[in-house]
Formats: sequence, structure tokens, C-alpha cells
Amino acid sequence: MQKVFSPDIAKGCSRVKSPLAVVTMVYNEPDFLPVWAAHYRAAVGPAHCYVIDHGSDDGSVEASGPFNVARLERSPLDEVWRADLVSGVCADLLDRYEAVAYTDVDELLVADRRRFNSLVALSAAAEADVLTAFGTNMLQVDGEAAIDFARPITTQRRWTRPFSSLCKPALTRRPVTWSAGFHLADAPHRFGGLYLFHIAYVDHAITARRQAKRQKVPRSPGHGAHHDTAPDDMVRLMQACAALPRDPASMLGDAAETRFIAELLRDGREAHGGRLVAEDREPPVLWIMPGWLNGAF
Repeated sequence: MQKVFSPDIAKGCSRVKSPLAVVTMVYNEPDFLPVWAAHYRAAVGPAHCYVIDHGSDDGSVEASGPFNVARLERSPLDEVWRADLVSGVCADLLDRYEAVAYTDVDELLVADRRRFNSLVALSAAAEADVLTAFGTNMLQVDGEAAIDFARPITTQRRWTRPFSSLCKPALTRRPVTWSAGFHLADAPHRFGGLYLFHIAYVDHAITARRQAKRQKVPRSPGHGAHHDTAPDDMVRLMQACAALPRDPASMLGDAAETRFIAELLRDGREAHGGRLVAEDREPPVLWIMPGWLNGAF
């Protein structure tokens, strides 16, 4: 496996490890890379944010810094290659860091603010070597205006829908091998106060624009099938999700989450050296964002 970040960056000279690094991989992400970078710069500092740039040519990487950047030549989308590459990068960074988190550029990790005062604090206190995030889709429901990323998302979007496929092993204190899509690693799923907010569908106009871009990206055979969905169809799908009944009694960090996790683990299966949570499972209602998350992102 090639060394993506230089040894000086990936390993450093000190024997004292830094607490946490965060990694993502991008290609032309003008909407979400600035959001990702601002969120994780605040969480861990720019020196501990790592962006693998897979051939961006729109200036979005340069405009979104500062952070560490490794530039790769553009090649057709291959999810297996991408997962293997990222697994190697994160393993290298563990020579310098106590823990490493990987997220896609449209995923924001947040610690349970009632238990931990920061993502770094959660990482240090984690009882599992590999921590699974409880994942949920942020949605634009009727009556909500276009998103303004200059303001906190949590002040503009109040409803969310958990999704089993977003419950990803995201934070690791040891080398792991992720499967394609990062939904599974060679470790059992352990939940513990880590949340993943998927913001890809937080705004219908961005959803359509980004899906149109994805359809033009060259892909290896059998990879990125979700890119085939037409932009208008993707927006309609998200609008249908956002039109589900809203249940103000269901929220993150409450009994609804406990029941949802128990169901996912009960109905999961063994795969890839770990236990896969039940796939493609979502509640039939939208959950309200609890007050303790206000201002978290």
C-alpha cells in the first residue's frame, strides 16, 4: 500500500502521541468540504485534519484549508480500493495518534454532549478499540428554507431519520480494515456516545447539484450504483422521507435510540471479521433533534 501522507506528517518524531486525527477523501466537494473542515478544525485543530484529494480540479480543496492534504491522480471510482487506501492511511496515522476517525466529507461526528465535552474527550474515554457511530440523515422538511452554511445547521434543521447503514465503525484506536462504503470493519460494533450526522440531504438544491456531478464521475464496473439515480429522483426520494410523520417523543440519546440499536444488533449478521448491523433499516417516523445538540454543528 502506497504511503499517502509523508512519513514526517504521518509519523512525526515525538514518542508522545496526539489524541485524535480525522481523515476524509474527496473529489470536487465545494459544498461540503468547507463544512467538514470547519467542523473538524474546531474539534481537533487543523494540524490533525487530513484530506485525501482524489484529483479535485475545482479549487475546493485550496479554498477550504488549512488542513493536511495528500493529492492523488484522478482514477475511476472504486469503493474497494478506496476503503483499502483509507484503511492504510489511518493505520499509518496511528503511529502518531492515539485514535483516528474516518468520515466521508458529508458526515459530521459529534460526541454526546451530556457525557463528553468534546470529540477528543470521547475518544480518550472510549472503552472499545473501534467505536461505531449512531448514524442519522439530516433532512429538509417542508417549510424549512435553503441551508445557510454560515450558520449552525442545528439551528436550521430540526428533524432527522436514523439509518442503519449510517451506523458505521468510525473511530479506531487500532489498525482496521474497512469494507467498501465504510459500513463495516474487522471489529464488532460497539456504540458509546458517538453520533454521525449525514448532511448530504440537508438541502434539496445541493442534493440535486451533487447527484448530477456524481453521475458524470467515471466508475469501475459494479461501483457507485447509487450514483445512477437521476438528480430529480433523488430529490423526490428525500422529499418523501422528509414528509414522514414527525414524532416529537422520539429523539437521539433517548429510549427510541436504545430500542433502535438493540434491534440492529439483534438482527445483524457476521461479516468481514465483525458483526454487521441490520441493513437498510429506518424508523417510520422522523425524530426531533434534542436540545442538547443545539449548536453542535
